[in-house]
Amino acid sequence: MLCVAVKSGKAQQTPSPADEHTAPGKLISAGKNSTPVGPLKAKTYRLEQVQLEKPFDTIEADGTKHRLETAIRLKVTLGSPPTNDYFIWIDDVPELAYPSGHEKLTGENSISLLLLTPMVPFENGSSLAISRDAGRLSGLLLALRLDFQL
Repeated sequence: MLCVAVKSGKAQQTPSPADEHTAPGKLISAGKNSTPVGPLKAKTYRLEQVQLEKPFDTIEADGTKHRLETAIRLKVTLGSPPTNDYFIWIDDVPELAYPSGHEKLTGENSISLLLLTPMVPFENGSSLAISRDAGRLSGLLLALRLDFQL
């Protein structure tokens, strides 16, 4: 059984180079769309493996211990700066995203989700969507199919 923790929160104003919210990651997959879609002007996504600034130990239900040193970051780029709460939906499950980029500061507008797991916790071909409402997927504004190879 794999336990996935989701870490949300605002990125620091002046993050350290090792901060997993902003540090460069190892690309797993990226979308190819560049044209903004829908009212949220969603463009595309990047799925990356990132080093944790502060690795930690985990214990599975069977008592097995592991050292978690990497996480998976899913970033969705937008055509306009993120101004409200956003949710990233993976296979119809919403997770609260954090603002991770503003074009005047980072060169792109984006929201991200940090998954505290060493492996991608969903399957190739999983659906991806964003919305401002966690209660309804009817607020769907972008639908992509995640495509990656490990």
